[in-house]
This record gives sequence, structure tokens and C-alpha cells, in this order.
Amino acid sequence: MQVQRCNNCQANPNFTALYINPDKIEKTIGKRYAQQAIDAMPRLEKLAQDVDISVLPNFSMSNPEKIQYHGFKCIVSKMVPEQSKIKNPIKRFFHDLFMPNDMTPKVDKTMFFDNVPDNKSIADSLVEGATSLKDKFVKLGGKD
Repeated sequence: MQVQRCNNCQANPNFTALYINPDKIEKTIGKRYAQQAIDAMPRLEKLAQDVDISVLPNFSMSNPEKIQYHGFKCIVSKMVPEQSKIKNPIKRFFHDLFMPNDMTPKVDKTMFFDNVPDNKSIADSLVEGATSLKDKFVKLGGKD
């Protein structure tokens, strides 16, 4: 299992096991929420041993100032080995045109912060959401 914490990742779906970018979360929705994601990382690492888990910041583009629209988007998908980059721009164009990267089976869920119960932290809610998504993914046969 490998945890990737990168600052230069740009929507790369070929991560291994767990992808959380605290810097992007901090820039997008705030330092407090980035710290909650960091607090959830050890539990998410254990959960991401046989599936890929991605945690992304989520907010409303039309109402970025309204906190009730802030949250995490959690994506659980099948582990896919990293593919080598095609260096020839023409071959890469046709490969990307006919073989899109979104062919991997996945389930996702957006967890808004205003739906977190008062007796739980955001990190606990994130881990519970990822656990339920993983169970749903396995039940639907996505790991095969």
C-alpha cells in the first residue's frame, strides 16, 4: 500500500490506494477541514488496502461563501496499475480520445459538513462515509 501526498497532482486518477491532498483542501475550503482530512488519514490508509480511495474538497461554485455547501467528495474505485505516459503527442491524443481514463468502475459520494452530527468529528464522518462506499463498491462487484 502506498499513500500519495502530492502538491502537483492534477486530477490524476491513477493514484495508488489513497489520495488526499491537504494543501488543495486547505486552499479550497480551509485549514480546519484540511486538518480533519489529515486526522482521518491513518484510518483511511487501513481501509484503502484493496481499493483506491480519493478524498477531494467540494464546494459550490455559485455560492462559495456558504459553508453548508462545503464538504468532501469521496471516490472509491478499483485499484488500477499506473500506466506509462505516452510521450508522442499525436499518439497520446488518439489514445486519450479513444481510451478515456474514466473507464474504471467507481462509486462516489459527497459529504457536506452541515450533515455531520454534533457528536462526531468531520474526520469520523469521512471515515464512516468511505467505509460505507467501500462496502457498496464490494457489494456491487467493483473489485473483481
